[in-house]
Amino acid sequence: MKKHEFIVRGACVKNGRLLLCQNKGKSHAYLPGGHIEHCERAGDALVRELREELGRPASVGRFLGCAENCFEQGKRAVAEINLVFEIEIPRLSTRKNPVAAESHLQFFWHPLESLETSGLQPAALRALIPQWRKHPGFSSSGQGWKT
Repeated sequence: MKKHEFIVRGACVKNGRLLLCQNKGKSHAYLPGGHIEHCERAGDALVRELREELGRPASVGRFLGCAENCFEQGKRAVAEINLVFEIEIPRLSTRKNPVAAESHLQFFWHPLESLETSGLQPAALRALIPQWRKHPGFSSSGQGWKT
């Protein structure tokens, strides 16, 4: 039986820049976060994932929305639901990229107004994040708010 994976992601915006993460050697980027474990609350999973990935505490803010994503990973089809929340990471500066706590990851800041060039996946988030920041909580399969 094929299942959806449930992923929680954090949108950390400071000084007009969005914090993105990527696996070293890969071209696509994603919001920090990861899989929600069985019976784990989404906010708790996000705090745990940020601690693992960045080695820093974080606080979870407003729910922004969700985006479905389907892709091929090797020979396996992956279907995921991404729950996106605003996050605050104290003492994190946009002057330099944060150092990852996990050796296979790297973090970087990308200008919010040019997300279309960021490599952010799922690609729908490139348009949805700026919309969600204005109108949080809308969920759809990549359509976002109608403005």
